[in-house]
Formats: sequence, structure tokens, C-alpha cells
Amino acid sequence: MKVQALLMPLFPGIDDRQDKIEEIIEIFYNAGVRMIKAAYIVIRDCEKEKDREIIKKIISHPHLKLTWGLMTEALKVHIGEGKIYPFHERIMLYKNINKICKKYKLFFSACAVLDPVLKDMNNNEFDICNNVWTSYKKII
Repeated sequence: MKVQALLMPLFPGIDDRQDKIEEIIEIFYNAGVRMIKAAYIVIRDCEKEKDREIIKKIISHPHLKLTWGLMTEALKVHIGEGKIYPFHERIMLYKNINKICKKYKLFFSACAVLDPVLKDMNNNEFDICNNVWTSYKKII
């Protein structure tokens, strides 16, 4: 049986810390998970009134205010566009998650649906979920 866990959405500065990620991955491993997929949250930036209301709530929350402040890059996804954590920071975390997953003999992929710029990336350090099940079959 293929058991997959999602580290989605990741909130910058909240649940993407090294110690938390490793703790979560160990818990997943002990629960029988063998595949992990991750992506950062994308928050729409004031396209509509309801988006502005959500952003006001985010900014008024002490932890989410930190997240919003770290989300400095614009990203277009299939359902619109919004703000996300900077590309190089996301890549560093995806590499780190992959390293931790290898320690536990787990398969990792970053989700290109929520992070579409990954599709155009020339990468050999972690898998991207475009062809994840083909890659995953190799390890089971």
C-alpha cells in the first residue's frame, strides 16, 4: 500500500523550521508513510474584497503576520496568483526535506501544482510531482 503524507501548505516562518520538519517526518515514518509531498502556501494579494478581508485577518494574527511579511514573491498558479515565499528559500527547504526523507528511506517530491515554477527547473536534487508515481514505483 502506498501511504502518502502532504506537507501542504507550508507557512513560512511557522511550520518550515528544520527541527519541526524533521519531527513531522519522523512521525510520518512511524505511522507508515512512505511518500511525502510538500509545497508552500500561496495567498492571493487583494484581487477581490474577500481577499483583502483575509489579508487583514492574516496581518492581525501574530504568527501569520510573520508569514505574510516573508511572502515577497508573486506567483501565478492555475487558480489565480498571489504571494509566496521567495523561490531560493523554497528550494532550500525542498532540498532539506528530501535529505531528511532519504535518512528515513522515504520518497519526497515538491508539488508543481502549487509551485508551478518548479516545472521549468533543471533539478536533480529532489523530485517534482509531475511524474511522481513513476519515480515512486522505483523504490517500492
